[in-house]
Parts: sequence; C-alpha cells; structure tokens
Amino acid sequence: MAKTARSLAATLLRYIAGHDGREFTADEITAWAFQVSENPTITEAEWRNAIERYYSVEGVRNARPGDVLAAAKRLRDRRIGLNRVQLESNPQHVPCPPELRYQARRAS
Repeated sequence: MAKTARSLAATLLRYIAGHDGREFTADEITAWAFQVSENPTITEAEWRNAIERYYSVEGVRNARPGDVLAAAKRLRDRRIGLNRVQLESNPQHVPCPPELRYQARRAS
C-alpha cells in the first residue's frame, strides 16, 4: 500500500522524536505534515535517504526536522530535474556569488 506524503511526514517526525528523546504533539506533527502534503512527489526512498544523510552527518542531537525536509525536497527536485537556488541556513540570506563576495571583502 502506497503511503501519502502526509503519512510519510508523520512517520518521519515520529522517527526523529524517538531518536532525539523528544515527543511531538499531534498539532506539531500536523503542522509539519501539512507542509509536506503540498509536495506529494517526495517518495519514500527520498525520505529515507534524507534521514540517513542527516543522522549520519549531523548526529541525532543536531539533526532538525526542517533540515531533513529540505534535503528530501532537494532530492525530489534533482529527480524531477528542477534545480533550486540553495539558500544558506538563514532563509533571508541569499548566497552571494564568489566574485561579489571578494569585492565586498576588499571594499571593507
């Protein structure tokens, strides 16, 4: 039986909570799952890959649900051929091209 994106998101959050020693309320799970349901093309394999990547690199304590969600979206985008601009950890900060970064350093 195929799982919906919403149920996959809920499973992801329960997985993270179990390894992180936290518990998510039903409202928190619904809030995260709603964001994912807008992106129904994220597959179960992409979720698993994103989880494995963040938990092996970041460790259980540092991995955040948002990071895993972003990684799953990037995997989905790569699969369907849509390349997004990679944002920094602060969503308000758009990456600066290297040549402009050099000019800004030199000017200051």
